[in-house]
Amino acid sequence: MDFANLFIDDIHRPHYEESKLVEAFAPPRRKELWRKLGLFPGGAFSEVSFAQTKCMTNLGADPVDFLLTCVRLGVANEFQGLWALDILQEILIGTQEISHRKQNMGLLNPEKVNIITNGHMPLLAHVVIDLASTDEWQQRAREAGASGLQILGHVCEGQQLINYSGSHNMSALGGQEGEWLSEEYLLATGCVDLFMFDYNCTVPTLPLFAHRFGTKLMSVDPVIRFPDTEALEFKPEQMKEQAVQCLERAIEAYKKRKAENRNVYVPPHVSDCMVGFSTESVKQALGGSWAPLIEQIANGNIRGVATLVAALPPGTVRAAAMPSRWLRLSLSVTFWSYQEAAYPRSSSTPAFAGQKPRRKRATV
Repeated sequence: MDFANLFIDDIHRPHYEESKLVEAFAPPRRKELWRKLGLFPGGAFSEVSFAQTKCMTNLGADPVDFLLTCVRLGVANEFQGLWALDILQEILIGTQEISHRKQNMGLLNPEKVNIITNGHMPLLAHVVIDLASTDEWQQRAREAGASGLQILGHVCEGQQLINYSGSHNMSALGGQEGEWLSEEYLLATGCVDLFMFDYNCTVPTLPLFAHRFGTKLMSVDPVIRFPDTEALEFKPEQMKEQAVQCLERAIEAYKKRKAENRNVYVPPHVSDCMVGFSTESVKQALGGSWAPLIEQIANGNIRGVATLVAALPPGTVRAAAMPSRWLRLSLSVTFWSYQEAAYPRSSSTPAFAGQKPRRKRATV
């Protein structure tokens, strides 16, 4: 609680008061340079507000000042946002541990209730998985005609869930599905019953695909909203009750999918992955000491250590490697959905009535 209060107080600090989180976590040499250049930030909220004010009409016009302001915002984001939030999540969910997990679209099971959790803050998702792992909720899924109920992670949220030790023993966690470029293809399988999402990395075309392929969308954080999409006002003290709502919606969607005898196609691709690399877990894997790694670097057997960090992991399968029929499906669904939205038809009026013919344009 003391750290949580420190975190809340610090991000609300005025921009002219130095951040205590940056002071605590940043490297000493960088702090010295930031102070010299006027880049040592105050509270993140006031830094963002001050920077936005500079962007108003007829105010800031100095490109160098804009760039330095961006650097200052980046420092605030790293040490008051990413770094501090990672620490808070590890306190709540558990430190990362090295383990072997499964990933890819082949984890979807048409005979199960399939829930995808997407985003960057897996607090509610963690409770959903915890409940779904109980005999009670597995039995509820079976009573609906399913063989069981599983939750699959997606984008950064899924990676966090399979990394953290607190979720390793939850039987309902099926693994990691993919990253945000695959979201539309994921819904196009036809067997995603609930897609719950928080924060960013939920693409704006998703409601079109959800409507076409029967997926129930559920926003679980107030910062992200879609038209005609059910939303929960996330409240930490009500997480269990809200997790129950998510599970109920998923089972309802599964029953509807089965009643409609909906076409389903799941790509047969499942791969293994090793996850859970953190300072603590790597040191533990080395026997509790950095000496073996340092020795191998010193004698030249290891040239160095590099970390690649991104929402799109290295080697990600892009659209060019996907089956051509999936690409045609994606393009046709998007075109069909936008055409229907922009030019609604009536029984007596053809599409594009009253519109001048347009030259078709191919999009790759």
